[in-house]
Amino acid sequence: MESGTPTAWAPQSKPIWFTELGCPAIDRGTNQPNVFFDPKSSESFTPHFSRGWRDDAIQRAYVEATYLFWGEAANNPVSSVYGGRMVHVPE
Repeated sequence: MESGTPTAWAPQSKPIWFTELGCPAIDRGTNQPNVFFDPKSSESFTPHFSRGWRDDAIQRAYVEATYLFWGEAANNPVSSVYGGRMVHVPE
């Protein structure tokens, strides 16, 4: 239920930390990074247009591209509240 009174939250008051990031190590895994292949699971799927082949390189490329994007100053503004970048990028 929506509250009628505002909270103390302020925009740009906290950095964003990705606690889980990646895509399946399967060909075309970046087409649908939210699915995974596990024959023991009822939720097992392969990404759209995937042939089901293992592909460690696509998984690495996905993670590298994500970190490179957020590592660019133009894509990751500085908070006016705490003076740091809005998205935490590990060193």
